Amino acid sequence: MRGIGALLSVALAGVLLAGCGGGDSQGDGQSTTGRAANEKQATAPARPAFDPPRRFDEQGIPVGPPDAVVGRGFAYAFVDEEPSNRPAAIKAVDLHTGEDAWSRDVAGTESIGDPANTHWPALAVVAGAGRTDQLYYTVVRLLQGSGTEEDRRQIVVGALDGDSGKPLWSVTADPAPELDLEEANVWLAGADRDHAVVTVEPNGVFDDPAALVVNVKSKTSAWTAPGFLAGGLDQDIVLGLRVESTDLNDSGTPQALDVRTRKPVWTSKISAEPDGPNLVAAPGIVLFHDESDPFYSATFLLNSKTGKLLSELPDAYECAFDQQSALICSSSDMLIGFDADSAEKLWSLPDEAAHRTMPTFHSTYHGLVYTQGAHEAVILDARTGKDVATNVGLAPDHVVPDAGLVTNDDFLTAHRAIG
Repeated sequence: MRGIGALLSVALAGVLLAGCGGGDSQGDGQSTTGRAANEKQATAPARPAFDPPRRFDEQGIPVGPPDAVVGRGFAYAFVDEEPSNRPAAIKAVDLHTGEDAWSRDVAGTESIGDPANTHWPALAVVAGAGRTDQLYYTVVRLLQGSGTEEDRRQIVVGALDGDSGKPLWSVTADPAPELDLEEANVWLAGADRDHAVVTVEPNGVFDDPAALVVNVKSKTSAWTAPGFLAGGLDQDIVLGLRVESTDLNDSGTPQALDVRTRKPVWTSKISAEPDGPNLVAAPGIVLFHDESDPFYSATFLLNSKTGKLLSELPDAYECAFDQQSALICSSSDMLIGFDADSAEKLWSLPDEAAHRTMPTFHSTYHGLVYTQGAHEAVILDARTGKDVATNVGLAPDHVVPDAGLVTNDDFLTAHRAIG
């Protein structure tokens, strides 16, 4: 299982919902006050001085666990708290100071949230109006029965204000009684201002998957799609694999569904393997891997609206969008820059004719590519592949205005931009 999510940048049989709760401006069962780490209101950072950054302080500050997601000025993550039956809580940490900005219960004061029961991110940052992000989340909530009443579990999808942690909305989904969510994986496959797409695997990794789509505007669950492993949302199209077998080693068929109607938009003739919430390589481009042959692997770039094959790369590549106009793809042997609109190849490394080696790709942002060369970190131009800067301090795994983020086994570390 590989994907751009590793670079930082996220059955239910036709009856996932036996009932669905509506939205609530305070959130469904959420604490109305939250547990603020600081009394002061968290505020968005001032206009960035370095966007994109070209040099970083090598001294960093821990801002969360390795799987934290990053927004404008904050890192967000679920936190483990005692006692263990406390509600699930999300914490925001200021990227520039390392201080806790806010903490918020998201599963209700008399329920148990289980955000850790997932192998992919259960949080996603969605750009809101102005300079404020919205933080989408999903958790499995346990409602403890009394007397002879059985415990039951619900899927909760909601959103918080990224700056303050204020609850914005939530939707509660009650699965059918015969569906056991105790061991289920539940994660966010994609999100935008209009919809959130959740993938549910009730029997474990890639086993009997189903997609759940939440309509953000109406605060309701719109539809579910059994046998569909969602892995991305690109405008009005849900992207994923149609899975016919529960065998982990089997491939699926790439497919796109209309986010409003659930109707298939296209179905590809290629086969591909499950890839988590990492399918949207760039707006309009979806990425699939086929590693079913032990002697050959391939990466396919398809048009997300039509399913048309744009490029086939003979290796396993990971790709990332620079949030402007370039798509950067890397394998163990090659680094390639593509035009993000046409998927036309722009440049590649190594380049023997120019006596240039291939650096290790870490991230890309706003026209720059952050890499690690043989002796130092190197920044490349995303459109030309040419060296832009050396002596830049480090090669970050994720970049935001004024900061670079580095992931290790224990922490996500923020490094201040100094140029």
